[in-house]
This record gives sequence, structure tokens and C-alpha cells, in this order.
Amino acid sequence: MQSPSRTIAIVLTLGAYAVALAAGLASGNDAGVVLGRALIVLVLAQLISPLIARAGETAIREHMRDHLARHAVPSLDQIKSRLAESPAADGTLSTEESQD
Repeated sequence: MQSPSRTIAIVLTLGAYAVALAAGLASGNDAGVVLGRALIVLVLAQLISPLIARAGETAIREHMRDHLARHAVPSLDQIKSRLAESPAADGTLSTEESQD
């Protein structure tokens, strides 16, 4: 399986190529000129897009790590110990509270 950054880089490269083709054809240039310029864009995007994808993947991983550190899910043992420490752990009311 490919890494996410490699997949993102491929999508960015093909997207840049498609935009270059569409923009060239929409501007009314000859097909040979459009294809030549689009191939140049394809090569440049293939060199640059892995760097962009790697930076994005790193930013997402750092954000996820920080988020999980701030919002950690307690383990089942931690939940059981918290319930055991709290009053009326079985969910029933004490006799003093039930009379009010």
C-alpha cells in the first residue's frame, strides 16, 4: 500500500497537468503548444508535489498527536477505578438523599 503523501503527490501532479491543459485550450493556443507547456508543468509538479504532500502529512500527524494528547480516551481500568471512588457507585441514592 502506498503512503498517503505519495498518493497526494500523484493527485496534485495530475491536477496541475489537467489545469494546464484546460487553461491552454481555453485560451485558444495551438494543441502542440498546449501539450508542450502542460508536459513542462507535469515534470515540475512531479518534482514539487512530493514536498507539498510530505509537509501536509507531517502537519496532519502533528495535529492528530497533539489532539490525542489533549483529549486522551481513558482505559477501561481507569474508568472502573473512577467509578469505584465516586459515592454511590452502583447508581443508587443513599438513604439521606432518597428522603428529600
